[in-house]
Amino acid sequence: MAQRESRSGAGRTRRPTPAVGDEVRLAADVRNEYCRYEHAPGNERTREPVDGLVVAIREISSGQRVKVAAGDARRYVFDVMHNQTFDPRFSSKGNSQGASAGRVQDSQTFTRVQSALRERSGKSEQSADELLLNPPLSALLDGWRIIRVCASRVDVKEPAG
Repeated sequence: MAQRESRSGAGRTRRPTPAVGDEVRLAADVRNEYCRYEHAPGNERTREPVDGLVVAIREISSGQRVKVAAGDARRYVFDVMHNQTFDPRFSSKGNSQGASAGRVQDSQTFTRVQSALRERSGKSEQSADELLLNPPLSALLDGWRIIRVCASRVDVKEPAG
């Protein structure tokens, strides 16, 4: 058994820890583990990965907002702004400015929102709603889609840099 554990640990790389402002991916096989956030029964369809920006993170045990989720992702609730917010197939011209379908990272608005989220994360413990409804974010977006999720795995697409 010890041999099995050492082999499974070998070659593993530590995944970056999700932080406010990071672009993350919820894989297609990841399930929302908090029953109130799960889809209604009978509403099943083909699952696809969900990509988006972390707007807020709340630690479940204390109810406190945090800037970075350390350890098991199931200890946190993530408010993720779905990338459809910036995709010209789903969103307004203002939100998708400069993006092509499937390449929302090219959007000027995506970059501005991500920068604003990272900047604001260190200055306040506002909820996602408070952040989005007040400047500077309220002036950047004319609509958004937030997904609230508690999941076993929230993968950072690109680490903060």
